Amino acid sequence: MTSAMPWRVAIGKELRALFPAWMAVCAAAIASQFAHLGLVIWGIYIIGAAALGAVSIGHEYLHGTLSPWLALPVSRQWLLLAKLTALAPLLFSLAALVVFLAVAFPQTSWILVLGTDVWPVVGWPLVYALFVAPWLTMVARGPLGGLVFTLAVPTVFGLAFAMLHALQLWKRAPLETALALFAVTGAVLGWRTFMRLEAIDTHRHVNLPTFLGVRSASRMPSVSHPLWALLTKELRLQQLTFVVAGLSFATVLVARWLRNLPPDSAIDLVFPLSVLHLGLVPILAGALASAEERRLGTLEWQVLQPMATWQQWALKVGVAIGLGLLLAVGPLVLLSVADPASAVVTVQRPPLVGQAVSAVIALTLTALYVSSVSPNGIRAAILSLAVLALLAVVGQPLARLGASFLQLRLEPLIRGMLPNGYSYSTYQLLGAVTGWLMDAFTVGLAFVVLRFALVNHRSAERGARRVLPQGVALAAYVLCALFVVGSVAAVRSAGISSGLTPGLRQAVSASMTRRARWQHELDVLTKGFDGRVGVCAGDGLLEACVRDNQLFPMQSVMKLPVAVSALEKVDDGKWSLDDEIVVHKQDLSVFVQPMAKLVGPNGFKTTIGDLVRRTIVDSDSAATDILIAKLGGTGAVQLTLNRKATTAVRVDRDEKHLQTEINGLDWRDEYLDPPTLDRAINAVPEAQRDAAFQAYLHDRRDTSTPRGMTILLDKLAAGRLLSASSTQFLLDTLKQTTTFPDRLKAGVPDGWTIGHKTGTSGSWRGVTAAFNDVGILTGPKGETISIAVFITESKASDKDLAKLMADIARAIATKY
Repeated sequence: MTSAMPWRVAIGKELRALFPAWMAVCAAAIASQFAHLGLVIWGIYIIGAAALGAVSIGHEYLHGTLSPWLALPVSRQWLLLAKLTALAPLLFSLAALVVFLAVAFPQTSWILVLGTDVWPVVGWPLVYALFVAPWLTMVARGPLGGLVFTLAVPTVFGLAFAMLHALQLWKRAPLETALALFAVTGAVLGWRTFMRLEAIDTHRHVNLPTFLGVRSASRMPSVSHPLWALLTKELRLQQLTFVVAGLSFATVLVARWLRNLPPDSAIDLVFPLSVLHLGLVPILAGALASAEERRLGTLEWQVLQPMATWQQWALKVGVAIGLGLLLAVGPLVLLSVADPASAVVTVQRPPLVGQAVSAVIALTLTALYVSSVSPNGIRAAILSLAVLALLAVVGQPLARLGASFLQLRLEPLIRGMLPNGYSYSTYQLLGAVTGWLMDAFTVGLAFVVLRFALVNHRSAERGARRVLPQGVALAAYVLCALFVVGSVAAVRSAGISSGLTPGLRQAVSASMTRRARWQHELDVLTKGFDGRVGVCAGDGLLEACVRDNQLFPMQSVMKLPVAVSALEKVDDGKWSLDDEIVVHKQDLSVFVQPMAKLVGPNGFKTTIGDLVRRTIVDSDSAATDILIAKLGGTGAVQLTLNRKATTAVRVDRDEKHLQTEINGLDWRDEYLDPPTLDRAINAVPEAQRDAAFQAYLHDRRDTSTPRGMTILLDKLAAGRLLSASSTQFLLDTLKQTTTFPDRLKAGVPDGWTIGHKTGTSGSWRGVTAAFNDVGILTGPKGETISIAVFITESKASDKDLAKLMADIARAIATKY
């Protein structure tokens, strides 16, 4: 059996078993990249690589071929070598693919977001998939168990050593050493286990505790209600969902705990890890629901249960969705109580909870349908990742494009049928009807998917002959829904063109024309400029933007939200602008703090109003940090933003922690002395400064999108953010800003005024991390324009950066 033909046959057999999973993982990674899902790509790569390693041995268990395979008249070494020979190139090609995506799309590179070298995030998943996953699959006697334990081991190592390092119990936590030792252990024990592997096609399971209804097999089972028996069975099918949810949320908790300690890096992983948790758990719950029953062979006898099929199916769907909500959304809602600033869902913003619930239900139903046509849970999970990623890239954009196309085609016809238009109240009613129709069609789509999944679940026939007609039916349903919704939207837009009151119609028309002019000017000014430029300008109705939803570091622009949060306290009656505060040396901050000169041995007496004024006018970091401390921390500022403005603006650190971390330092009270801080910064190794600077460029913390900042400014200008008195106080204070008059202010034409807030970072190796200015332009007739300009990763001179901002302000005002 050492001839060429048997070797090709063996390799071909392994490739046929692994190729579908490899294709699904590659498709999911590519689709996620084009959907700009960031760290989700990293999660897909890790899970996909581990799944390939588990399937390399596990497919023998799944297909019942373990016994004949081991009985072949060849050595065990030859069999294992054939598997590894087929597995290795697939893993290396997958790793090459994700590295290529990271290099080809640097703005959304998940490697750069993690702020580390390529090897730790690409190499270790590959090594564990090649050497550890096959061993753990043999130990668990199934690929799903092997996959979960392969993911669990490095996760536990990472959490343990991160905690040891954070607690300074280990100056340099040897995580890579531990990972390497376990990989070697997996390779050695995997070889030994395979040499002694018994041809037993059974599966080991992690048993749930007895309070969930799982009794020992040695005891005589008691007669229970069929509903309870089926519920217990469903929970047994979902055992790995409990394990994965526990590990995933433990990682989120440790990431949050580490963030509150002096960190090694400015990377905040709480948010992306929460997103991964929110997506992974419902996908696994849906993937296991049907496919695992098919693998275990329990579908045939289940029809004998004294319960209708639809009731059994309803229970299965309810358990899958319920676990998805309970294990994915529930823990994150509880986390939001303690950490609303970085939570994916927060009780302070019920719409976010509603969106999370809707997303979890959609993910679970999609995975459940894929599970109904899959032979086992691991294949269902992998295919679900690919299907969901493809839907995110192709399905949603096509649906929007189809609705827009229908609306554009139908609107001229309908406009001819509505010569007199209709009232604005009818316009609003049609908007509500459009929303109701979309909700109704979405619910209907869920029922259709569940119906098809039930048919698949009960049938032994699978494959393209069953899935293709269902896909055509679903596509027809979606097209019908798009036609109905697009038609109503066309009626709505066609009638309002003549049904608006003259004043409102003129305002809308002028805003649309203005936006077109602004967009042209912004595109011309920012095209080809060195660095990443984000701009948004709005008149309260529409905005013209460049990179409107990308994140930019704010620097001192964050002092505007701090001032808003302080004035909210004044509006609530908890503070007064005249409240006195004594500032002492220990209350100061770093770098720009003119107030420091006024603090003597007995301190400096001032007021809340003066601190707010200094925060805006002088960009005083000490005044800012004092207000943040008095508010109760940056979390209080974020709560104000979440409730009253937008979640696209984040304030996570005060000035002293932010500025020291950018320079590769952890904050110490001794840095309140400027010479001491300067010496410490100069002593930081260049490699450490490089890493800290790169981490800051790709950090989600203390960032804003141009659109998010414009929304905040719009609400401030319209008086929808604060009371009338606080709004006027803040607008007057913004007009007194003294910092960097050569930016937006330099471009304001005669007759216009501006109230603005600047933000600037230092440069490192000729690259400026943040050069910002945001504000509210006021015209001679009282018209207002909210404008936000953010520039990052630029090598242009300060003069050129300021000139671009002045040109943007001039163009926006003159093209009003």
